[in-house]
Amino acid sequence: MIQNLLVVGGDVRMEQTGHMLKQCGYDVDLIRDGTDEDWKVKMQRADLCLLPYPYAVKDGKIPGWEHGGVAAEELLSYANSKCIVMTGNGLKSECDGIAGDMNQLKIRKYSDDPLFVQRNAEISAEAAVYECMQRMPQMLNEVNVLVLGYGLFARAIVWRLKALGARVWVAARREKSRLQAMGDGAQAVDFGGIAQLAPRMQVVMNTVPAIVLGKKELSFFADNTLLMELASPPYGIDLSAAVAMEKNVVVLPGLPSRYAPISAARALKEAVLHQIQEA
Repeated sequence: MIQNLLVVGGDVRMEQTGHMLKQCGYDVDLIRDGTDEDWKVKMQRADLCLLPYPYAVKDGKIPGWEHGGVAAEELLSYANSKCIVMTGNGLKSECDGIAGDMNQLKIRKYSDDPLFVQRNAEISAEAAVYECMQRMPQMLNEVNVLVLGYGLFARAIVWRLKALGARVWVAARREKSRLQAMGDGAQAVDFGGIAQLAPRMQVVMNTVPAIVLGKKELSFFADNTLLMELASPPYGIDLSAAVAMEKNVVVLPGLPSRYAPISAARALKEAVLHQIQEA
């Protein structure tokens, strides 16, 4: 039976997730500081350990861990053999080895929960549109927007842009994605069609985590076009080229936790509860 939960490191979203789970009746500890002398004991007694989302490891350490940080390998080495570890991205292969060989830990990714992924996309999309509105000198119903990619996140962005009256184009590689975008009320092109569209665009919102706007493609856009990088590294916009060309580019990581930490925490809480039900 899962009763003892441990939230490790993280931001306000992770802290709020812990508070919400405590309100659900679970015994919840939060550790984010190496000066907490009991952190190893707390790790050993945890039935379920929550590592940060979206990244469980950055630069070899747990994000949000104060006073020098702690490596994921060290943290996991103190877990008991039946602990479930819920994690964001970034666990290195040797951590997976520890989980499989030393402790037989059950590693679960938040991103494997489709309901969580959908809700996180919705929060991110609302935040992205808000960030766009904050930076534009006119109403969205006067703006041409190009959305790059058409996964869950991009689709949620398009729905919101269309609801506010924006004129929306989507660039996507797959014909199926382009047809879906057109069904959602946007116009759609493959990436080869960007050159023709670019001079008319006031905003570009990228959701593709691989370079699609290099130096050549960036040259098609006016210098004052707002280029919004919304994807994970290595990003879809060549940022060094954009800066060198003095383009109007902004990188917006971690939108859910910055824009709506309570909603983001509630989504994580539901993902954890789903995992507990399945355990």
